Amino acid sequence: MPTLTSSPPRFPSPRLRLRLQPTDSTATKAGGAILNSLVFVAFITFATFVIFFLFKYNCTRVIWGYMGFSGLLIFGILGEARCQPRQCVSNAVCDN
Repeated sequence: MPTLTSSPPRFPSPRLRLRLQPTDSTATKAGGAILNSLVFVAFITFATFVIFFLFKYNCTRVIWGYMGFSGLLIFGILGEARCQPRQCVSNAVCDN
């Protein structure tokens, strides 16, 4: 049976973190894949309903705040991904 990892991921994602072994059976791997896909679909469904109800009840401040936060988050992640390899090449202190 697949086991969940104990350490949290660096950037949380709507997936289960399954640790499959090469010796696991095909049924175990398929079960883990199905469970992973169900978690992902549930997360997307929940997020869609939240955004739908925000629009339905005219919560424009929350929507604008969400859009601003997600935009800044994307810029931060992409900026970090672009700058981190340069820091490691230049022998700067890298905290991975």
